[in-house]
Amino acid sequence: MLLYYITDRKQFPGLEPHRRELLLAKIAEAARAGVDYIQLREKDLPARELESLARDVVRIVRETRNAKRATHLLISSRSDIALATGADGIHLPSDDISAADARAVYSSVLARNVKRKTRNVIIAVSCHSADEIRRAEAEGSDFAVFGPVFEKIGTSMRVGVDALRAACQVGHMPVLAIGGVTLENARACVEAGAAGIAAIRLFQENDIFKVAQELRRVEAHVARAPSPAKAGNSQAPLARFFKPSYRRRLPHLQRDYKAIFVTFRTWGSLVLPEAARDVVLKSCLHDHGVKLRLHAAVVMPDHVHLILTALADPTGQQYSLLEILQSLKGASAHAVNKLLGRQGPVWQDESFDHVLRSNESLLEKIEYVRQNPVRKGLATNPRDYRWFWEERPETAAGEGARAT
Repeated sequence: MLLYYITDRKQFPGLEPHRRELLLAKIAEAARAGVDYIQLREKDLPARELESLARDVVRIVRETRNAKRATHLLISSRSDIALATGADGIHLPSDDISAADARAVYSSVLARNVKRKTRNVIIAVSCHSADEIRRAEAEGSDFAVFGPVFEKIGTSMRVGVDALRAACQVGHMPVLAIGGVTLENARACVEAGAAGIAAIRLFQENDIFKVAQELRRVEAHVARAPSPAKAGNSQAPLARFFKPSYRRRLPHLQRDYKAIFVTFRTWGSLVLPEAARDVVLKSCLHDHGVKLRLHAAVVMPDHVHLILTALADPTGQQYSLLEILQSLKGASAHAVNKLLGRQGPVWQDESFDHVLRSNESLLEKIEYVRQNPVRKGLATNPRDYRWFWEERPETAAGEGARAT
């Protein structure tokens, strides 16, 4: 479960210097407790004061972060301050610039400043509907914060658990629940498919160690819940099916011998020319039938979609998604750089993956991948786009499949 603490120093008592002191102490507590993300959301502060506060927060997070669960700092809206202070990324309100535009700003600045350590920016987006989730994912968001699920103090606005469930099903990126979430109703959010909990008061007004422990206990209880077949519960949680595959800044889950939808993007919005897409598709197919069964793949100018199932190694253990992607991305990056006569990263370190659930059709997901070039205006017919490949029925159980 991802834990996402949103700051609000105005909720602390006293004058501004005292509030600032209490906020920094709470942030240190959150980092020690292994909260995954802290969003610095002090929107009323002038830019100079916000930058000063952000620098202190960056320092505190780095000095006190939990060795087992690293905490990442996001700045609300202000990509300039996030860049200036070395924060890990930004959080965008639903009516802000797109994630794609924000990422382009980062790439432009980092490309000009060779002394700055290159890194992938984390971009989270607030969403209030399933359509906003779709748009945020299409624009390259890393994850969404969705709500308000329950009524917040001082307002009657809410979207409800059913809307959260629908939002968790439309895309492939993690969706966190926000808005009136408490320890008592958090389980409903997890059962609806939420990848985590975002909150101000839940973290800021309580002992964060205890809150984190209780939320992860809720997650464990959900994971051990009986299956729908046994319990007759159509909303039973999916977490029991999954095991961790690897973790960088986002969780990656792998279910034994189930198909996984994977997306990874180019570094700095690098556009792959046609010849580069040829070598990337070749790399995608290299381990088909060896480490993975590739159901479908499409290489777009700035990203790749794959649908695959990991196979077993010679010892009988299933290959991990980490191992598969490291090999694929490493080989393709080397080939692309050699082809283009360039150096440096080709792919973002992070990837986005989604285990196909029992109610999702593999054929429907393959059709989604097939239509990607058409949706982007790169082809009028999927068969006209030569960087799409799918496993053909006649070769699905046998040797190398052919492209459409």
